[in-house]
Amino acid sequence: MKFITKFLFLFLLIGILIPFVLANDPPNVTMNSPEDNFYSSLNEVNFNCSFSDLDYPVGNLSLFGNFSGVWQEVNRYEVGSLNHLFSEIISEGFYFWSCMAEDNSSMQTFGENRTLIVDITAPLINLFELNESSSCGNTSLIVICNTSDNEGINKVLLEVSKPGGEVNLSMNLISGNYTKELFIDEVGDWNFRCISQDNAGNQNFSDFLNVESYSGFPEIYINDSRINFDKGTYIEGETVKVSAYVENIGCVASSNFNVSFFKNSVSFDYQLGLNQSMSLGNFSGEFVNLSYSGFVGRNNIFVFVDSGEEISEHNENNNVANNFFSITLWQKFYGNVTDVKILQFKDNFTSWSIDESVIGNIFVADSEAIINWLSLKALGRNIFDVEKLNDFSEVDNLFGTTNFNDSISNIYLEDGLVIQKENFFIHKKNISHVPIVNTSSNGNFVTGILWDSSDDSGDGEFSEGDKEDLVFVTKLNNGAVGEYGVYDYEIKIPVELRSYDSSDTEEVYLYYDLV
Repeated sequence: MKFITKFLFLFLLIGILIPFVLANDPPNVTMNSPEDNFYSSLNEVNFNCSFSDLDYPVGNLSLFGNFSGVWQEVNRYEVGSLNHLFSEIISEGFYFWSCMAEDNSSMQTFGENRTLIVDITAPLINLFELNESSSCGNTSLIVICNTSDNEGINKVLLEVSKPGGEVNLSMNLISGNYTKELFIDEVGDWNFRCISQDNAGNQNFSDFLNVESYSGFPEIYINDSRINFDKGTYIEGETVKVSAYVENIGCVASSNFNVSFFKNSVSFDYQLGLNQSMSLGNFSGEFVNLSYSGFVGRNNIFVFVDSGEEISEHNENNNVANNFFSITLWQKFYGNVTDVKILQFKDNFTSWSIDESVIGNIFVADSEAIINWLSLKALGRNIFDVEKLNDFSEVDNLFGTTNFNDSISNIYLEDGLVIQKENFFIHKKNISHVPIVNTSSNGNFVTGILWDSSDDSGDGEFSEGDKEDLVFVTKLNNGAVGEYGVYDYEIKIPVELRSYDSSDTEEVYLYYDLV
């Protein structure tokens, strides 16, 4: 009975003690990141480890490593059952690291040793070359890139920029060089670049290499800048030499083809001269010339190469170009008043003997105009001296100069208003509000515009329908400095004034009114 009692007491005692002995378990450590054999392209590396323990909610996590050359504890933190991030600055090299968990009873657990490679240096590109610098027709191209890195090359890409877009292609390692063979099948610029990436993700880029790809055809070419004119200042009716530089930008010589010149539009109704035949070698060019007589306004010259479509080309859209020059609407007269001058007034002629102190005006009108000098009014004013600004646009309509940069409206008006006005004393009568512009840059001479109200049919103002005679006027300014020297008058008129009456389109008449 005593034996049974002792056995039961011992059994109960052991049952009580065993749980306490078994409850003191070692802590657990989990190494979350970085993974084993990890490559870092940054000096700053983050190590993520976790602590857990069945017995103690709080313990210590330590980071171990040989980052300084010796295996040692690098850092230690008191943690709970959570992740902890160790952030360390590490120089380039190959290292081992681990985490250790320690509970409050000093029991420790080490994680496995992991390797870390810190590599912040991009790989070297030692050689990048192409076997061709140009391509004629569809051809193959071999690209070679030699690259190296202390920690190893992960991949090498060939960046290709071609007329149809961009693409990156993997290059293959052959006999120590990364190589790619590709087919040049588009006409235009091809650009290539080698991209080398090491195991840490560092990249290096070569310079671009260029290949110009040409079709297997002649490529006849002209553009606007290749059309030139031999003068800087142009006068109506003068001969202008037009030069067009025509090129074959293809890699194959051409046979004969035509070059045609046109005025204002590529239409054979507007062709200038005859077709000119020529042929060109590959990558060559020649001038083709035309003698042309210009007209007032914008002279737009078109050049059409291969106008007969004799040549098969890859690109037919660069065979037409144009350039222009402009001839001013305005013509200037200047000179001195001397001797005896005669002014026609109605059916009578009056003459004056001119001396140096003469005061008066110079007029220019179409040769067919019959001027009533007592009926002249300022353009832009009706017979009641009320402003009528549409006069200027109507004059442009009659002259056909509405779209000219130097039209009557553009010269005499600004923002729809007359720029300058002046009074003129004409045939013993004062005419006010005459629109003027400076004829010379120094302001010594001006030109005004008048209309002859005696031609009016009854609306009391200048109009296209009545087409009243126009008279341009300037005041005498004896011995004044003008645009071309020292003289008594300078006046400018639109050249279309001579054809205001189409009976004679060649002449204008100059009149004097002397006081």
